[in-house]
Amino acid sequence: MKQRRKPPLNTALTACLIAASLAAAATRSAAQTPDYSYLDESCNANGYVLSPGPDAAETHPRALLTTGKTYLGKTCDAFNRDLGKGAWCWANGGLNVELGGVAYGLARYELFCAHPALDPGACGCGAHPLPAWDQ
Repeated sequence: MKQRRKPPLNTALTACLIAASLAAAATRSAAQTPDYSYLDESCNANGYVLSPGPDAAETHPRALLTTGKTYLGKTCDAFNRDLGKGAWCWANGGLNVELGGVAYGLARYELFCAHPALDPGACGCGAHPLPAWDQ
């Protein structure tokens, strides 16, 4: 019985399939990245300020921290007039904020504002875990 040889793979077809797979993966990844475009960030010697845009609650109905400014202090304290007092910390996966006993996780959010009085690593979640995350 004679064995049939498999034809060689078509290189162009293989390249197209690989490119399509990579494009699909990039699209999934972009779709999973949270949209924080509604938040403006500023900072001063006391910490960071996250300010939602004027129509943030309407344009981003499932978004976090859309009610008033959220203050993230350089001593890891947090405050929002509508949500209460609390604490915050950053982790490799983003920013964690607890206000009024409610925990908010801002996945993949990074604080970019720089000020000489602020140490970006001072409020790491490893050293400053939030009480609500322990429950």
